[in-house]
Amino acid sequence: MNGDRPPPAPEDRHPEQEPDGRPESLHINGLLDGRVLDESELRQAVATLSGCGAGTFHLDIQGGRFSIVPTEPDQPAESFGPEAQQEFLAGLQAVADSAQPGSTELNLRCKLVYAAEVMETLFVVRGKAIEPVTRRRRRSEKDTAMQDPPQRPPLFGKNRREAIWLVAAGLLTCAFLAWQLGLIDRAFARPADQLVVDTGPFGDMLSIQTEFSWGNYVVTLRRGPGYPASASELAERKQDADDLVTRATYTLIETGGKLFVQLLDEDGRLLSEAARELRPLLEDKPTKTELPGRSSARRLRLALNAGK
Repeated sequence: MNGDRPPPAPEDRHPEQEPDGRPESLHINGLLDGRVLDESELRQAVATLSGCGAGTFHLDIQGGRFSIVPTEPDQPAESFGPEAQQEFLAGLQAVADSAQPGSTELNLRCKLVYAAEVMETLFVVRGKAIEPVTRRRRRSEKDTAMQDPPQRPPLFGKNRREAIWLVAAGLLTCAFLAWQLGLIDRAFARPADQLVVDTGPFGDMLSIQTEFSWGNYVVTLRRGPGYPASASELAERKQDADDLVTRATYTLIETGGKLFVQLLDEDGRLLSEAARELRPLLEDKPTKTELPGRSSARRLRLALNAGK
């Protein structure tokens, strides 16, 4: 994987040289996670990363944290040359930039097999940057064998008892994964119309509409009946405000800045949140965001700051 500094090379190859030809196979695994700073930017960054030639990545957001993992570890690598590798590194950086500073963690690893060499890369966080640490070595018989795994015998070639146990184990595994990914919780999520809506410091300046779609709460923000009718009205309200929170709220309305849509349980604990700019409301247009459905959800709140 290309970086600013070339990786070590075998003694018979100059360190600045790339391996001969295009890579024959690509294996990538591990994950990257952090706390959500801007959900829309995060989703766009993951979509861009999935188009770099290293396969698609699954994004999961739970309780204000996110994680991305490759959907398939083994990928064809014919189009994953130096330019695609640089785009992939830039994609990882874009994902990290959409996370809250200092919250990014990853153990993502990449293995590229060439005709005569193998490049193994570990991605690390250094400050605000994601950097590749690459080791180059000669290709071995084990690397060749991994490209052509032996064919497994078909399931129906086994006896009936083994087949039943395999199917049962598969169902239990699927149920466990569904629980881990929050799919079961989403399937039994509280209906959107039963959530208590709290506009927080924004009062009647904003209105909230919530719908349930495909396991998510779709939250639409619009101007409320108390939204300032003009810039002069807003300036007058801001001038008359006698506390800092109210002044900050009017400033955010004035600039179309960023607020946080938060999902809470019965005890007020934060389940998940998403950042959303109010810039569209300056032109009297709605703005939307999504939060994962939760069976323990009870309240939807607007806040000036991210929750903990």
